[in-house]
Amino acid sequence: MSTELKPCPFCGSKATISHNFNYEPDGVICLHCHAFVKWTNFEMGKKETFGEAQGRLLEKWNRRAEE
Repeated sequence: MSTELKPCPFCGSKATISHNFNYEPDGVICLHCHAFVKWTNFEMGKKETFGEAQGRLLEKWNRRAEE
């Protein structure tokens, strides 16, 4: 698994993981065009580490439609 976010699919700029009020990862935002993908059903598992939860978000963001 890659540990880096792919660029924004809309403008190609750098993206970063966003966090909720409990500082749990909950989505990804582009730092240039501010495209924001929030996973409303995303929750950290009770036995899941922060890194594991963040890894799941990376996988979701980095997935692209087949060309």
